[in-house]
Amino acid sequence: MAFTPPPGGAVLLGALRRSPPPATAASATRLRRRWAAAVDPPPPPPPLPRSPLPPRPAVTAVAAGAAADDAAAAAAPPRVGVAAVLFRRPPRGAAAAATAAAAGAGSTPSSPPPPPEVLLIQRGKAPSAGLWSFPGGSLHRDEPLLAGAAREVAEETGVGACPPPANGGNDTGGDNDAAAATADVVYRRVVTAVDVIRPPSFHFVVVDVVGFVAATAPPPVAADDAAAAAWVPVTALPPEGAADAPSVPLGGGGGGADGATGTATAGLHATVADALALIDAGLVQPPPPPFGW
Repeated sequence: MAFTPPPGGAVLLGALRRSPPPATAASATRLRRRWAAAVDPPPPPPPLPRSPLPPRPAVTAVAAGAAADDAAAAAAPPRVGVAAVLFRRPPRGAAAAATAAAAGAGSTPSSPPPPPEVLLIQRGKAPSAGLWSFPGGSLHRDEPLLAGAAREVAEETGVGACPPPANGGNDTGGDNDAAAATADVVYRRVVTAVDVIRPPSFHFVVVDVVGFVAATAPPPVAADDAAAAAWVPVTALPPEGAADAPSVPLGGGGGGADGATGTATAGLHATVADALALIDAGLVQPPPPPFGW
C-alpha cells in the first residue's frame, strides 16, 4: 500500500532540509566567536592614569640638614701639623770643657759625653704662646711629613735639613745617610701623633718625627713663629705647665739653653722619652759622623 503524504507535506520536508535547526546555528556562531578570539585576541585595555606622587618634606629636610652640616665641616676642617723632635750630641770641645769643669782635675778624655740635647723653640703666637715646644707647624697640601718637618725647622730655627727619603716616608736608618754626609739635619721616622681638640673650632692633629742634628751645625736662631730657640739637655727639660706659670731655667741654667727660662707644652716629656726609647731599641739608627752620636 503506497504512502500518500498529506497536502503540503513535501514543502515542509524541503524547508526542514534547507534550514538547520536553531540550536545548530547558535552553536556555529559560538564556534566562530571562539575561533576569532583565539586567532586575533582583543588588544589589552589602556593603562589607568597615574596620579603624581606626593612630596616628601621629611626627606627634603634631612637632606638640607646634612648639606648644612657638610658645609660647616668644610668651613673648619681638622688641620694636620708636623713637629720635629731633633737630638744632637754637644760638640766634643764643649763636652770636654763641661766634663772638666764638673769633675775638675780628675776628668779624662775617656769620660762619657753629656746626655743628648733636644732642640726646642718658644712659641711666639697662639696657641700655647710663651711655652717651649718642638719646632713645627701646619703641613702643606701634598707635602710629605718629613719634608714638612724639614721646612718648619728651617723656617723657625734656621737649621738646615738634608732631603727626606725619596718616597717621602720613614727612614729608620741607612737610606738617608748619603745625603747626611753633607747636611746638618737628617730625619728618620714618625714617633707619635697627638689629637688636639678645643671646641668649638680648634682641631689639630700633630705628628711628631724624630731626627738628628750634626754636632758641628750652627746654633739655632729663632725666626718666623718662634720667639726663641735653644738646645736643652734631655735630663733637664723644662716642666710642663701654663704660659703664666713660674719660669724656670732651661737645662738647669746651662746645656746650650743660654739662660732661657719658661715652661713646656703638655706631653713634651713623654714624646722625648718615646723617641729615645726607639733609638735605644735600635728601631731608629743614628746617622754616621759628623753627627757624633
